[in-house]
Parts: sequence; C-alpha cells; structure tokens
Amino acid sequence: MPLLEQDYWSWCQDQIELSQQTVRSELMGDLLQRLKTLNPFTILTNAEISDLFEQFTHYLQQCKQQGLTLIQPGRFLLVDTAQTVLHFFPLLGLRQYDQKVLDNAEDNTLYKVMQKQYQYYVDEIVLPFRDEFFNKVDRQVVLIDVLKALSGGKDNFDDMMVALSRIMDSYHYGMNSFINKLTAPDIERIVFLASKPDRVLSNQHENLRNLVGDIITRVCPQSVRNVIPIDTEVACSIRCTTDHEQFLTGLSLDGLLGKLKHPKIPERIPTEEQWQQFIDWKPTELQAPFITGLVQGARLPSIRMDTVLKDLIGDKL
Repeated sequence: MPLLEQDYWSWCQDQIELSQQTVRSELMGDLLQRLKTLNPFTILTNAEISDLFEQFTHYLQQCKQQGLTLIQPGRFLLVDTAQTVLHFFPLLGLRQYDQKVLDNAEDNTLYKVMQKQYQYYVDEIVLPFRDEFFNKVDRQVVLIDVLKALSGGKDNFDDMMVALSRIMDSYHYGMNSFINKLTAPDIERIVFLASKPDRVLSNQHENLRNLVGDIITRVCPQSVRNVIPIDTEVACSIRCTTDHEQFLTGLSLDGLLGKLKHPKIPERIPTEEQWQQFIDWKPTELQAPFITGLVQGARLPSIRMDTVLKDLIGDKL
C-alpha cells in the first residue's frame, strides 16, 4: 500500500535509507555495492536485469527469514504464475544524480526501464489490490505479529513500527485527493489484533493487548484516530496450547508435547533493560490440537474471537 504514494525515484531514496541499516547491509552482501555503483544511464540486457532481480528477491527473502517487516515489494516474496511481475530493483546510488535529468533520459537506459517496470507494478498489481480489498470493505482487522517482533530484538521491533506507520499513512482521510479515492466506502472501524496469543500465558494477554495499544498510539496519526474508531485486541481462531500455572504445553511441528516458557510481556514498548530478557526467546511453531468429536459439533478452542466479532459487527446484529 505505501508504494501507491511513491514514484520510482522516491522508492529508491527510501531503499537507500534502509540499506544503511546494519542488518540489511549484511543481508544484502555484495549486491549492496552492485546496486550502489550501477550507472542509471547504462543499458543492460534482459538477462543482466533478471540476474540482479533474482539477487534482490533473494535479499528480500532473507529479510523475511530475519523477521523484518518492512519488505518491499511484498509480491516478490510470493510465487504467483497467474500474474506477471516485471523485474525491477532499486538503484542505490541515485543521490549523486539530478532527478530531472534522469527523467529525461533515453527510454532504454536502466533508470527509465526500472521506472517503467516499477510503475507497471503499482498500476497493475497494487492498485487492483487496493480496489479489491480496501474499496469494498468498511471494517478491517490488521494482524500484528508482536511476539515475533519481540523475539527478534529491538531492530526487528523498530522495523515493524516503521512498517505499521507506513500502512497507517494510507488511512489519512480527507488529507488529499489520493486518500479520497482510497475510501469508497469510508472505513468505519479498525481492529488491530495481536496474533498468536496462545504462545503466552493467559495472564499475559492483557499486557499484550496494552502493548498493541501503545504501538498504535505511536504509529497512528491523531487525525486518523479522531475519525475512525480503533480497537486493540488479542485473539486466535485455533488455540494450540494449554495453560498451566507457570508454563504452557503444546505440540511442536515434529509432534512432540513440550513445556513452553516465555519472558514477561511488557505493557508498553520495551525499555533498553527489558529487551535483555528477549535475547534467547523464540516462540515455538506449533501444531493445531487434535480435537475429538469435531464431526459431531465439538468446538475448536480459540481465544477472544467472540470479542473480535463483537467489536467488528456487534452493532450490525
């Protein structure tokens, strides 16, 4: 969604800033220097462009494995043979060039090819996505994997905050003509939902919900909060753990039942001291529980799904 408000030049400036982060520069490896030194006026073959695109896509996949959130373009992480994605990547040395000169370059130069293929992505993939999933709904749930961000450390958590802030920019109602086009109909309510709360003890769920509230207060502009009712919640549709006094039990992906412990979840964005407790903690990937009697109407265990439904559509019933 944030790409809708950026042209190729602006997106490259954004990627230049991100590439200066230690974790991203390490993940990019040799590709960082290649993208920095590419002459935007050069002419590359399709094979050369494809090679750089594959390297950039691999870098994005590594960002995802690292637990980062702000990964653009997100479609590059998906395998979708039904939709054509033209190859493009950021040029990280553009600050030494004049934008107007680049815009007037020959159509076959690298910058112009990247600009054209970036714009195709925005027009043919991002815009239809916006029209399908934003223009046709008036109430939304935004899932936030807060626990993954906590376990990834402060850098990953800050990256998630930036990504959420960019998304919230899409909800600036009445600020400009772009946003007016975005809202048809207007969003009536948003629920920000911390996912996978079954990875922590029930007595920590309220802390987790309060943490989401603190995050949203930081990243959501007051202009949005003044217009749209916003709720924060924790919920999961299928609970994969069982609560005990000091620990959880659940089935790991290899089918073994084990005890799960976790640090105390802070009610606010962690302080430097609080970050220390998350250094060696990773939420365990779990199997769904085996529930007997589902065919006969047995209920799947869940967490606060009734509250989420009430928040979203309770006034409609």
